[in-house]
Amino acid sequence: MTEVNEIYDLQEAIKGWPVHEAGSLKEASETILGSPYWDIPEDRYIVIDKNETYSLLAVYANGKVSSKRRYLVVNMDFMENSVRVS
Repeated sequence: MTEVNEIYDLQEAIKGWPVHEAGSLKEASETILGSPYWDIPEDRYIVIDKNETYSLLAVYANGKVSSKRRYLVVNMDFMENSVRVS
C-alpha cells in the first residue's frame, strides 16, 4: 500500500496522465477528462495525494519535489511496479 509523502522508485513504465502542477487529486482529476493515457517513465516519485483508486505523484530528485512533473496513476499499477525508498 502506498502512503502520502513516501518516496518510491518506479521500476517499470506504467500508464497514467500527466497533470503538471496539480497539487491535489481534485485538481488532477479536473485536468484529465478526455485525455489519453501516457507512459509514465521509470524515475523516483513521491506520493502527494491519494485515494482508494488513484495516486498523485511528483518526480522527486535531489531532495526536491517537482512542481512541473506530476502524474495521476492507478494505485494498483504503481504498487505492482515500484519499490518504496523511504
